[in-house]
Amino acid sequence: MLAAARQARNERRLRALIDGTNVGSWEWNVITGEQLINDRWAGIIGYTAAELEPVTIATFERLVHPDDLREVGQRLQRHFMREQEFFEAEIRMKHKDGHWVWVQTRGSVAVWTAGGEPHLVAGTHQDITAQKTRQIELQTMYARLNAIIENAGCGIALLDADLRYVVCNQRTREMFDMPEWLFEGLPPRIEDFFRFAARRGDLGPGDEDELVAARMAPLLARKPYAYYRTRPNGQTIHIKRLFLYVWGFS
Repeated sequence: MLAAARQARNERRLRALIDGTNVGSWEWNVITGEQLINDRWAGIIGYTAAELEPVTIATFERLVHPDDLREVGQRLQRHFMREQEFFEAEIRMKHKDGHWVWVQTRGSVAVWTAGGEPHLVAGTHQDITAQKTRQIELQTMYARLNAIIENAGCGIALLDADLRYVVCNQRTREMFDMPEWLFEGLPPRIEDFFRFAARRGDLGPGDEDELVAARMAPLLARKPYAYYRTRPNGQTIHIKRLFLYVWGFS
């Protein structure tokens, strides 16, 4: 009796915790296919729990975007195979009004059968539509900006506060004959490139440190400057550097 009372108390605490975090909860009986959901689970997609009854795994599959359903199944299988401690996925679910809602679903097997198969799986749903919308908007804006930078017809590079390349368009790499390996792993500092250029002979005769310092000085002062550079193929090009300081980048 004491054990039953303790279990009931724990269940009330868990329910209060779930309600307080405003997440949807679900339990899936893998053997029967039955699902138990709370009102928030249904509310995220515009329904009441009663409107969706009887709720089974087929209900969930019907509401999930077809492109996301396969990925969820694969992640579940990895969890069922005990390759992962729990499963988690970002999915789209069909709202009652017809639009798609982004949901983060996560869960784990709560009860295994005597034979080691999943019996009861429990987890949560959280509405992440606002976050995903912002993420998609940023990705779209970045793609547009990248297209502008790559098609600008001039060399464009963006450096962070440590003077590491954040952006270096193809035109810049071509003008300075920058090898691809230079950008493998951690983005290089512009000083790293100057040292590479000095050793290659691009900066003319003289001491390496002095040659690099001469290139770094106007950059650190953010003063525009111009010079002629002879490429490894013998072609001489006129380089003019202009600096724009914006949002902590240069």
